[in-house]
Amino acid sequence: MCRFYFLFVFILVFTSCSQKEQTFISDPDYTKNHEWQLTDSLSLSGQYAVKLDQQNPFSLNTPISGVKKGEIYEASVFRLGGDPLLKLAVSGEHDFYSEANRKIKSIGDWQQIRLRIRIPDELDGTTIQFFAYNIGSNINLADSLTVTKLQFNETESLPDDIFLSLTYQILQDFHIRHFKPLAVQDILDYAKREYLEPLFLYKGTNYQQFKNTFEQHIENYDTGKLYAQLKAYREDVHHPSVRFLHDKEAMDKRQIAGYTPGMFFSINDRIEVFTERLNDKSYEVHVKQLIGDYILKDINHFTFEKDTFSVAADQFGEGFYVFVLKQNEHSFKVPIVINGYTDENTVAILAPLSTWHAYNAYGGKSLYRNAIDLNDVNFVSVNRPITSIGFDSSVLSHDFFALYHIFKWFDEHYNASVYPDFFLEASPGKLAGYSTIVIAQHAEYFSPAMFSNLVNLTDAANLISLGGNQLYWKIKWHDDFQTMETRKCGDFFENTDEPGGLWRNILTSEARVLGVAFTESGYGTYAPYQVKNKSHRLLQGLNIPEDGIFGEKGMNGRAISGVETDKMIAGFHENAEKIAKGQNPDNGGAEMVFIPRDKVATFSCGSIVCGTGLGVDSVFSGIISNFMELYHVEK
Repeated sequence: MCRFYFLFVFILVFTSCSQKEQTFISDPDYTKNHEWQLTDSLSLSGQYAVKLDQQNPFSLNTPISGVKKGEIYEASVFRLGGDPLLKLAVSGEHDFYSEANRKIKSIGDWQQIRLRIRIPDELDGTTIQFFAYNIGSNINLADSLTVTKLQFNETESLPDDIFLSLTYQILQDFHIRHFKPLAVQDILDYAKREYLEPLFLYKGTNYQQFKNTFEQHIENYDTGKLYAQLKAYREDVHHPSVRFLHDKEAMDKRQIAGYTPGMFFSINDRIEVFTERLNDKSYEVHVKQLIGDYILKDINHFTFEKDTFSVAADQFGEGFYVFVLKQNEHSFKVPIVINGYTDENTVAILAPLSTWHAYNAYGGKSLYRNAIDLNDVNFVSVNRPITSIGFDSSVLSHDFFALYHIFKWFDEHYNASVYPDFFLEASPGKLAGYSTIVIAQHAEYFSPAMFSNLVNLTDAANLISLGGNQLYWKIKWHDDFQTMETRKCGDFFENTDEPGGLWRNILTSEARVLGVAFTESGYGTYAPYQVKNKSHRLLQGLNIPEDGIFGEKGMNGRAISGVETDKMIAGFHENAEKIAKGQNPDNGGAEMVFIPRDKVATFSCGSIVCGTGLGVDSVFSGIISNFMELYHVEK
């Protein structure tokens, strides 16, 4: 029995201003019945940890009976080595299930992950169960699962830095949704519905705390007055994710890594790759080509000794590739795209390269993470190995295979070329003449020239937004597109009188171009779409299910309304037509919108992962095909 005390403790905590803890031991027969899962080779808090593998993927089961609707529970567990396939999950009656694998801190080689849930009405009085869950094939170790019940003192307020940033974001939404002052209760209702529930589950922001603080900051509500006040506070309104130090070990340089300055090449280019190594020994380069969804084919391999090497693109041919740099057991993937750019191509796909660089934390900094100091990050370089691109389905918003999947579908049906999104500023002439422009996945970062040139190009071309949270942050390029600058707190760009921040704050909005705009509701969830207008022209001839549900599975097995979602915005396009809406929780589903524009048109799916449905979901593929049939012009 004493082994169990080393292995696992279930803690029930009621949290308020004066926190008290009461410790309970759950399932006293757990250790006796699960000795085969114990290991004393490595542990965090005592003598034992538990092993989870394919045959025994579940452990540390922690039931909590008699839960009440609206209660908040927070669980955490430690995993060894940080394998994202070991998750913390909770399940209950009525098919209730939630999971998380987000790291919140490290102790040595152990990473703590956290899951927070609110008990829904239908689970009132039932039992839920938290557990560690290994969905991978490797053996993983887990230790020290705890569960905490949260309660809040209703007199608490939010710190100014959190309140100002949150309220600024909420009023930015009002700035593009409404054209007259709203009552205080309207603001609070909107904040609760669109922001506070998802933010609570991730950051702990509580509605009552927000309400208390909001009422302290304003007596006679006036939208303009409060908005002006918050703009004056912009020195303190920082993007919340860059204001604390991250674990640098996760962003340190690798044994071997590399990058290409451009990533996108024509068939006549030479591909130059710069490497970084911790020693001067030779290394191998294995060239692999994407030939299907998460399928790679070996093409060639080379051995080099110098830090830089170059190869001719025409020896590989057009396509998507991964150059795998290998030195002993260490490896690093470098994505490469080779285009033909023929005159017959009529579809231009814009890859979200600017966003990939914004999220790239290699060396210690990105626009979201900072392991070097406590300052905001305003500049990032493109000349470094990129770690923000995924080569499997675990990083859906930056999935290299998802971009390939989108390109392959359009190329097979209409002949397509793919360009990095910054070509809208660097070489807009190369994009002129295409009948349809597709913005893929998650083109979140846009410079003024990129924004205006996209508007100009799509005066005569169709626009398909096959992604979500697009055209969101304003950026500025420097050094011949080698350095990207952003000012998320609204400060001026370096040596200019031009402010940064969100596009929707500077007398324009992504909704002006796309008809939809990002909101927090639905963040991190996946759901199918449901048809809202069965008679719409883009649905003609399609086999629509009776319930109108489609998009239940994309190329990765997940539903296609998800990760981050955009919603239709009133006041920008009076002729905008809503076709379907994602069924994500908290009214957070992506809204699929069609905007006819004389001889051309705009279509927005509103979801980062919607493109994974092409060629997989017949209804979604049919909608895009109908759009192209009506408006796309072949050469």
